[in-house]
Amino acid sequence: MKLLKAPVLLLSMLASSQAFSAETGAIADLIMSGPEDPNHPNMIQIDFGEDLMTTSGCNQRYAGIRKNNHNSHLTSLAIAALMSNQSVYIELNPDDIYLESDSRCVIDRISLASYSTPVGEPPSDDDDGHGHGHGNGHGNGNGNGHGNGHNHGNGNGHKHDDDDD
Repeated sequence: MKLLKAPVLLLSMLASSQAFSAETGAIADLIMSGPEDPNHPNMIQIDFGEDLMTTSGCNQRYAGIRKNNHNSHLTSLAIAALMSNQSVYIELNPDDIYLESDSRCVIDRISLASYSTPVGEPPSDDDDGHGHGHGNGHGNGNGNGHGNGHNHGNGNGHKHDDDDD
C-alpha cells in the first residue's frame, strides 16, 4: 500500500501544478446557452471582444463557465463585471475544452482585477495601496459627458477626472 501512495501523491502534485495562467481583460459580452444549445450546452460564454488570452491551447477571445450548481458564483461575478465595466482576472483550464472546434477553454477561477491579485487573493498588507484603474469616457454626442478618469487607492479609493475641460 505504501508503494502506491508515492506515485499517487506525485501524480496529484503534477495535476495540481498544471500550467494555468492568469488572463486579464474587460468582458465585452456574455452569451448564455441552455441545455438544448447544439454548440455548447449549459455554458456561460465570455467574449472579451478581442484576442487577449495567451494560455496555450485555448482560444484567445472566448472562454466559458459551465452552468451547474457549483459555479453560479462565477457566473454572478462575470455578470457584475460586465455591468460595471470592470476588468477581471481569469484562469483558463486548457484540459477542459467546451467547444473543441475553436479550442474554447473553461474558466476555473475569475476575480475582479481591481480587487485581487491574478490568483484571486486580496492585495497583501505589504502593498502600497496605490493600485490604478482606468475608466472609459462616456458622452451623448451633444457635448455632454465625462472623460477618462483614474481611480487611485485601495478599496474604494477616490475618483477624479484628468480632463481640463
